[in-house]
Amino acid sequence: MKRIFKPIHYVVYVIVLSLLYGLFTAITLKLESGIRFKTDRIINLAALVIPFVFCQIVFAILVVRNLSLKKLFSLSAIFTFVSCILSVIVFPLLIKLGPTHIIAFHWNLLELLLMFGVPVLILLILQQRSAKSKLKKSLESTQAVDSNVSNIETSQTQQIKSSTSYNSYWWHWDIAIAAVPVWFGILLDPFGIVNYMCGLINVPIHLVAAFCSILLIPAGIICLSWFVVRMFIIWPRNIRPWHRLLLYWAIVIGVVAFFIGPFIIRILPPPFERYACGLRRHFQAKTDIEAIQVWLGTLDPKNIQDKWLDMHVRPDAKKKYMSRIIPAPNAIACLRPKSSSLKLDDSGRPMIRLMWGSGMAGSWGLVVGDKDMEIPETQRPRWEEIRFGKTTQKKLIRGEARFPVAPGAYAWYELE
Repeated sequence: MKRIFKPIHYVVYVIVLSLLYGLFTAITLKLESGIRFKTDRIINLAALVIPFVFCQIVFAILVVRNLSLKKLFSLSAIFTFVSCILSVIVFPLLIKLGPTHIIAFHWNLLELLLMFGVPVLILLILQQRSAKSKLKKSLESTQAVDSNVSNIETSQTQQIKSSTSYNSYWWHWDIAIAAVPVWFGILLDPFGIVNYMCGLINVPIHLVAAFCSILLIPAGIICLSWFVVRMFIIWPRNIRPWHRLLLYWAIVIGVVAFFIGPFIIRILPPPFERYACGLRRHFQAKTDIEAIQVWLGTLDPKNIQDKWLDMHVRPDAKKKYMSRIIPAPNAIACLRPKSSSLKLDDSGRPMIRLMWGSGMAGSWGLVVGDKDMEIPETQRPRWEEIRFGKTTQKKLIRGEARFPVAPGAYAWYELE
């Protein structure tokens, strides 16, 4: 199978292999610690490993001349499955040898090298062996020729073919080098398309991928510099006539302007607003707002303070705090929020605040109250002065972007 250079094939490869890793790893976690099997867990694990699969495919393009995506995928799938089996067997034994976080870090690093590095090396070794066997056959055929003239002509012909082969594939390096800067351009998401799509599924895949790509920043700078050097040194040697070279330069400059322009002009909304817009559509499609409002109407406003929903309460805590736990309705339980809190609105009616996220990804969620509840406006971050005795200190109060979902319900996203 010859090398494939259609970008869509590489994109499909990265996505499918990442999802396969997420599936195998989720099953492994289920076997190891009994963690509940969830679809969003598979997506989060896949997002975590996307940068490493991306590096694998770039490295494979650079070192394997006749790259077969089918062979690379098959080998990667086999090694992913084997590494998951080894983690079930070996990881509990390693935990006894030292601190958990140190052992987990080194074992995960070894797993990634095994899953994504070894398949490329196997294809490279097979390619070298194939090249050696062909070279040996060609030498044997050359030695059978008695005439020195014919030998010289054969060697010249081989040199011409090799030089022609090299010249016809000189631009493959540019595609591989440009892949890393383009990856960071997609993560910057100048038009908010990625943020909006992540909001539609209520999973911040782009943030996880950006966090895992921090180690690739030096590689991105090197690849970008190398690409610029090749543009002005290698391209003029291989692209003729000059007007075609100028056209390719203009295309590259246009692509760079396409990614950088929105940040300079600032005509588009911030990324968090695009994510929140996607969240609003997600909640409108997946949430039964009316059922939640009917359930809120059955609660006693005087008896909801310090109450919990039973979604994230441990079995031992349920027995101890039985009087403070309220059964969650199906309309809320199916959303699987990370946390929830019952409060009273300005008119003293019950309302519920659902939250997802936290940490570096920030927090977002959904607030549902009475149909007549007024939806507050977006609150920007601000500094407030707080007095401690005779001293005064400034404290940053986080803001909150709010987007109406339905009467008495709105999606929110934390602003810092």
